[in-house]
Amino acid sequence: MTNARTSTVITDELQPSTLLELTGWHLEDRGACRDDVCVPLTEASRSDTELLAAALNIALIRDEQHDVWAVGPEARARALASATLPDLTLRRADSGAPFALASLIGRRGVLMAWASW
Repeated sequence: MTNARTSTVITDELQPSTLLELTGWHLEDRGACRDDVCVPLTEASRSDTELLAAALNIALIRDEQHDVWAVGPEARARALASATLPDLTLRRADSGAPFALASLIGRRGVLMAWASW
Protein backbone atom coordinates (compact mmCIF):
# COMPACT_ATOMS: atom_id res chain seq x y z
CA MET A 1 0.00 0.00 0.00
CA THR A 2 1.36 3.45 -0.89
CA ASN A 3 2.14 5.76 1.99
CA ALA A 4 0.26 9.09 1.74
CA ARG A 5 2.88 10.80 3.91
CA THR A 6 4.94 11.30 0.77
CA SER A 7 2.54 10.74 -2.14
CA THR A 8 -1.09 10.88 -3.22
CA VAL A 9 -3.29 7.79 -2.93
CA ILE A 10 -6.53 7.22 -4.85
CA THR A 11 -8.99 4.83 -3.20
CA ASP A 12 -12.63 3.91 -3.71
CA GLU A 13 -13.36 3.42 -0.02
CA LEU A 14 -12.05 5.53 2.82
CA GLN A 15 -12.92 4.88 6.42
CA PRO A 16 -11.10 6.62 9.29
CA SER A 17 -9.15 3.41 9.98
CA THR A 18 -7.99 3.28 6.34
CA LEU A 19 -6.91 6.94 6.45
CA LEU A 20 -4.88 6.25 9.59
CA GLU A 21 -3.24 3.19 8.01
CA LEU A 22 -2.37 5.07 4.81
CA THR A 23 -0.75 7.93 6.69
CA GLY A 24 1.04 6.06 9.46
CA TRP A 25 -1.12 7.31 12.34
CA HIS A 26 -2.79 5.10 14.95
CA LEU A 27 -5.48 5.75 17.56
CA GLU A 28 -4.77 5.91 21.27
CA ASP A 29 -6.89 7.16 24.15
CA ARG A 30 -5.20 10.57 23.88
CA GLY A 31 -5.87 10.89 20.13
CA ALA A 32 -4.14 10.04 16.84
CA CYS A 33 -0.44 9.34 17.33
CA ARG A 34 2.56 8.81 15.06
CA ASP A 35 6.16 8.65 16.22
CA ASP A 36 6.32 10.97 19.25
CA VAL A 37 3.45 13.27 18.13
CA CYS A 38 -0.18 12.92 19.27
CA VAL A 39 -3.09 15.03 18.04
CA PRO A 40 -6.14 15.24 20.35
CA LEU A 41 -9.34 14.20 18.58
CA THR A 42 -13.01 14.81 19.23
CA GLU A 43 -15.40 11.84 19.18
CA ALA A 44 -16.74 13.15 15.87
CA SER A 45 -13.29 13.27 14.24
CA ARG A 46 -12.59 9.68 15.36
CA SER A 47 -15.53 8.44 13.29
CA ASP A 48 -15.72 10.94 10.39
CA THR A 49 -13.02 10.62 7.73
CA GLU A 50 -13.14 14.25 6.61
CA LEU A 51 -12.97 15.62 10.17
CA LEU A 52 -10.10 13.25 10.94
CA ALA A 53 -8.17 14.41 7.86
CA ALA A 54 -8.70 18.06 8.85
CA ALA A 55 -7.48 17.38 12.41
CA LEU A 56 -4.32 15.73 11.07
CA ASN A 57 -3.71 18.36 8.33
CA ILE A 58 -4.03 15.74 5.59
CA ALA A 59 -5.18 16.83 2.14
CA LEU A 60 -8.36 14.91 1.28
CA ILE A 61 -10.63 15.30 -1.76
CA ARG A 62 -13.70 13.27 -2.68
CA ASP A 63 -14.80 12.94 -6.29
CA GLU A 64 -18.48 12.11 -5.87
CA GLN A 65 -19.01 11.58 -9.61
CA HIS A 66 -16.49 8.73 -9.71
CA ASP A 67 -16.93 7.76 -6.04
CA VAL A 68 -13.21 7.91 -5.24
CA TRP A 69 -11.08 9.67 -2.64
CA ALA A 70 -7.68 11.29 -3.13
CA VAL A 71 -5.54 11.31 -0.01
CA GLY A 72 -2.64 13.72 -0.37
CA PRO A 73 0.43 14.36 1.71
CA GLU A 74 0.12 16.21 4.98
CA ALA A 75 0.06 19.97 4.73
CA ARG A 76 3.17 21.51 6.16
CA ALA A 77 2.64 24.45 8.46
CA ARG A 78 4.65 27.60 7.87
CA ALA A 79 7.68 27.89 10.09
CA LEU A 80 6.67 31.36 11.25
CA ALA A 81 3.13 32.55 11.83
CA SER A 82 4.31 36.13 11.30
CA ALA A 83 7.44 38.23 11.07
CA THR A 84 6.54 40.11 14.24
CA LEU A 85 9.17 40.10 16.96
CA PRO A 86 7.72 38.60 20.14
CA ASP A 87 7.71 40.76 23.28
CA LEU A 88 10.30 38.79 25.25
CA THR A 89 12.83 39.66 27.90
CA LEU A 90 15.70 37.22 28.28
CA ARG A 91 18.73 37.07 30.58
CA ARG A 92 22.13 37.90 29.14
CA ALA A 93 24.49 34.91 29.23
CA ASP A 94 27.46 36.97 30.42
CA SER A 95 25.91 39.07 33.19
CA GLY A 96 22.42 37.72 33.81
CA ALA A 97 21.02 41.21 33.23
CA PRO A 98 17.62 41.44 31.50
CA PHE A 99 17.71 41.94 27.74
CA ALA A 100 14.52 42.95 25.91
CA LEU A 101 14.16 41.72 22.33
CA ALA A 102 12.25 44.93 21.59
CA SER A 103 15.57 46.78 22.00
CA LEU A 104 16.59 45.24 18.64
CA ILE A 105 13.79 46.88 16.66
CA GLY A 106 15.25 48.78 13.72
CA ARG A 107 18.51 46.81 13.87
CA ARG A 108 19.55 43.77 11.90
CA GLY A 109 20.27 40.63 13.82
CA VAL A 110 19.91 36.91 14.02
CA LEU A 111 17.85 35.21 16.69
CA MET A 112 19.02 31.66 17.35
CA ALA A 113 17.16 29.25 19.60
CA TRP A 114 18.22 25.85 20.85
CA ALA A 115 16.52 23.18 22.91
CA SER A 116 17.98 19.95 24.23
CA TRP A 117 15.05 17.79 23.20
